[in-house]
Amino acid sequence: VFVIYLFIMENATSTAGASNAWYQKRKELWEDKNATIKEMVGWEEINLPDIKCSNELVSGLIYTKQLTPNCALDCGCGIGRVSKHVLVNYFKEIDLFEQNEKFVEKCKEELSSFPNVNSIQQCSLQFFDFKNKKYDLIWIQWSLENLEDEDLDSFISKCYNGLNDNGIIIVKENFFYPTDEGPYKDKDYNYSDEDYSKQRKDM
Repeated sequence: VFVIYLFIMENATSTAGASNAWYQKRKELWEDKNATIKEMVGWEEINLPDIKCSNELVSGLIYTKQLTPNCALDCGCGIGRVSKHVLVNYFKEIDLFEQNEKFVEKCKEELSSFPNVNSIQQCSLQFFDFKNKKYDLIWIQWSLENLEDEDLDSFISKCYNGLNDNGIIIVKENFFYPTDEGPYKDKDYNYSDEDYSKQRKDM
């Protein structure tokens, strides 16, 4: 198993009640957003460089025979941005899932013409069921910060079990950088008041 930039938090500290409150805040925030690339990435200028980087990464792994381009899973896929501009270029079969109903419908619209898109499900990361299906690539971008520690541990474990032999998990995520002084000193994570995400340190 080859994992690119994967981190798992230990010693979970959040209680179930606090977790549920933050999940509800995140859900409501995304329900108010439009199904556009700008809303997915924050700044539309990020999209093209990010897509270029992702294509270079995937094509390089395939070229060097570190990645088998058969079956991929796009986790927390939003409107299908990564699948549409990256994964469909390489993989024979792609599954996607996203918790927001509006984004799922946009995703289906955007990817309807691609025969290698197998399924698009509405589901959150913490409740996704692999149903014994195995993948060569599991792509997780800007999604893990929406999980509390205990759910992050559980989801990553399910991802490991959902990999084919020599399968790869790719994680692209934002990080929290603690300071030497002030309110963020010695903190392992930060809850963002802007998008209710839980940004963790680069382990």
